[in-house]
Amino acid sequence: VPQLPISPESSEQIEREYECLERCMEQLTADKRELVLQYYQREKRAKIDHRRQLAQQLGIALNALRIRAHRLRASLQECLQNCLEEASG
Repeated sequence: VPQLPISPESSEQIEREYECLERCMEQLTADKRELVLQYYQREKRAKIDHRRQLAQQLGIALNALRIRAHRLRASLQECLQNCLEEASG
């Protein structure tokens, strides 16, 4: 499948998004940053098993882990949106 070339505008947008994501990740504590990275690793069955292990390591229920990850993701999304708005404004 041939790949479409990325336009300079979208390339710049992608770069801005990565810079903002890095900035937002740096604002998290080391524990929260590690949780986000661990939580969103892997795919399919391996992801399910990994999340179960992660919850056990943290000594919390799987549902509590999901809630923590959801809250962290929501705060990252808000930070990312604010950062992108600042960059474009």
